[in-house]
Amino acid sequence: MGFSFSKNGSNPTYGGTIYAADPHIIFEDGEYVMYYVELEEDGDGIDRNKIYRAKSTDGVTWTDAQKVLDGNDGYFDERVETPHVIKSGGTYYLYYSGITDANEPTGYPYDIGLATSEDGVNFSRYSTSPLFARGTDYYDDDQITSPNVIEVDGTYYMFYTGINWDNPPGADPAGRYLMVATSDNLTSWTKAGPIWKPSYTAGVGIDEWGDEDIAECFVMHWRGRWWIFFTGIDSSGVYDIGFLNYAEDFGSYNIHTDPVLSRASGTWENLVIAPTVMIESDDIKTWYTGYDSGTGLPKIGMATGIMPRQMLVAN
Repeated sequence: MGFSFSKNGSNPTYGGTIYAADPHIIFEDGEYVMYYVELEEDGDGIDRNKIYRAKSTDGVTWTDAQKVLDGNDGYFDERVETPHVIKSGGTYYLYYSGITDANEPTGYPYDIGLATSEDGVNFSRYSTSPLFARGTDYYDDDQITSPNVIEVDGTYYMFYTGINWDNPPGADPAGRYLMVATSDNLTSWTKAGPIWKPSYTAGVGIDEWGDEDIAECFVMHWRGRWWIFFTGIDSSGVYDIGFLNYAEDFGSYNIHTDPVLSRASGTWENLVIAPTVMIESDDIKTWYTGYDSGTGLPKIGMATGIMPRQMLVAN
């Protein structure tokens, strides 16, 4: 599956006021629209993540940044991040990860929330409770984050990262799981279980470069297969971006044996995570988060590639 991205020469393309992370890009009315996370200081002196929106004509230079979702004081989502937006029937559905101030430093026990909007800017929460919460004695007991929602033949699929550090079901290993859930209305979801399980044995999993875990992913359904761009984590804690595809029933899969977008040690992208991907003709564009080796703060980069042959001929 020979394929890789070429990074844009203007990278990082966006850094926000303090930082910028977790981009999700849609294209409408001739413009790229990016939903992403910015860090902002609140009146109580605490820095919290908020969800912002910016626009671009070329996917590189971003303008008109504005906040679209603040934290909700006293509820599960005092801090919000990992936005994903899908438009259905004229309504924008913004899925996000939420966490309280108290829990933020203690293992990051996120749940998933939902806000809706008629214009893609002014969002209202669907509920003050999580839309999609961590499980009990399940694969996502400790964290549920990074939602990615798509529609295929009238069914909505949510792909997300679930974490169970201690006691996953049966004999499955502890760690990060790539999970899927389904819905027919975007608000009521049924968990369908993991499609990728962690491996802590070197050489097992994503070949040698990512033999520990899969994390944040972006999923497309294309020509009868699921195409997944993901954060791959190796046993030494190095983060790169990988690529795999599944059969329609999530049975057989093919995986790229090397990263398709690699970190650059000692730079603004010392780690690279959280891809969002868009197909344009025979080209693919990706936007991603890089973590600076000096400051530790994230910024957003962009890269392009030619569509893999496997995507062109898949059936």
